[in-house]
Amino acid sequence: MITGDNSICSDTINGTVWDLNYPSFSLSTSRSEVISRVFNRVVTNVGSTTSIYKSSVTAPPGLKIQVKPAILSFSSLDQNLSFSLKIEGTVASSIVSASLAWDDGVHHVRSPIIVHAALKRKP
Repeated sequence: MITGDNSICSDTINGTVWDLNYPSFSLSTSRSEVISRVFNRVVTNVGSTTSIYKSSVTAPPGLKIQVKPAILSFSSLDQNLSFSLKIEGTVASSIVSASLAWDDGVHHVRSPIIVHAALKRKP
């Protein structure tokens, strides 16, 4: 998915580079392009047996970032839960940063979100 070389990959894998389960989020766009991208992630509970994490997003002007679900309720260790992060809007500068944080009152986990304008190559 990253290199575009499909010669060693199976055709049975469906997904996009945006769905690689990284803790960070990066999106390349062009200035003033209207963005609408959804990232899917899976997280594993490695803390308390039962814990409830609430999400909070810090976003720059021009971007709307939503997390669904906004609350992750774990009921066991090693439990996997999924969430999606949707970025919408436009960016006026070459790079903007935002962040997603999950907090259960004891643990605070932060993921960076970067939206950058693709560089145009000179002919």
